[in-house]
Amino acid sequence: EEINDCLMKNLWDDDSDLHTYRKYKFWLGGFDEHVESKWIWASDEKLFWIGDGCGRERDFNKWCPPAEPNNSGDEDCLELVPRVSCWNDNPCWAELPAFYELV
Repeated sequence: EEINDCLMKNLWDDDSDLHTYRKYKFWLGGFDEHVESKWIWASDEKLFWIGDGCGRERDFNKWCPPAEPNNSGDEDCLELVPRVSCWNDNPCWAELPAFYELV
């Protein structure tokens, strides 16, 4: 199983150690900065989503309803919105902590 897939699934698993981090907003390492509406992981450039809120899933995803990602205001980076346990697209210049993969 891919590292990103495992991390994303564990964030919503109440038995996971990562569950405690759900109270913080943070970057998840996905972006569509190179090609709008083609979301890839920064760690391996694997495509995981194509389109807007009505797009096509390529991999595990947890976009916030009803229409994320919406690119409202040049939003190209993927953040976790913990209070509702879902993903949002946000401007990449926003200062948030991040999960990252050690290699």
